[in-house]
Amino acid sequence: MSKRRRHQGGNHERWLVSYADFITLLFAFFVVMFASSEVNRKKVAQMAQTYSAYLEGGAQAAQSVTAQFEAAEREAAEREVNPQTAKELALEAVEAQMHPIQESIEDSLKELIEAQKLSVSLEARGLVVSLKEAAVFGAGEAAFRVGASEVLDRVAKALGGLDDYEIRLEGHTDDVPIRSSRFPSNWELSSARAIEVMQFMARYPNLDESRMSVAGYGENRPIGENTTDAGRATNRRVDIVILSAAAALAEPERRQE
Repeated sequence: MSKRRRHQGGNHERWLVSYADFITLLFAFFVVMFASSEVNRKKVAQMAQTYSAYLEGGAQAAQSVTAQFEAAEREAAEREVNPQTAKELALEAVEAQMHPIQESIEDSLKELIEAQKLSVSLEARGLVVSLKEAAVFGAGEAAFRVGASEVLDRVAKALGGLDDYEIRLEGHTDDVPIRSSRFPSNWELSSARAIEVMQFMARYPNLDESRMSVAGYGENRPIGENTTDAGRATNRRVDIVILSAAAALAEPERRQE
């Protein structure tokens, strides 16, 4: 009787071994099920590493691994929502797409660029050919000044062959109010100037009028300081924007021929 009790007393904790094996197998089962049903492999790796850390170093080690993953996720989230980072990535994509076009246009318009009648630049929305007011329009007017047709003719020819691109013509002014009989505000002036340039460009058979659009921003999209004459002169412009592929996707669909 006493031998039986000693024998039974020596084996009363064996069930813990089986229980630990069962828990391990159960955990492995859930990991497999999770991996089969989730696309996010990072979560699976996090669970596996946390469990390994727990087995090797206990709860404190597991908490350390979890904290590292959480910090990495926060950093990734900040990168994703950071507007500056998003803008930089968009600009990189535009550069890859538009660089050959930029080189061609800058080569064609080299003399006008050197004469500071226009500028060419890359932005997140696309390639921008910026016509300065002094080269195209009179002060406070939407009619072309003498010599403007020569500038616009060069630009229209440089833009020829861009059949796969949407083109937006944007009018901009400085913040000096205008109240003439024709233009009650800078909204009307900026829009009228963009329309004048669009109508000039539409005469050229190498430019598809159906791919053009017009916008008037008034004084609300300055690129220079309106506190100086030079800054205000920079803001008075018409931008011809060759939209990037991403920017074009946000445009309304064209009518079907």
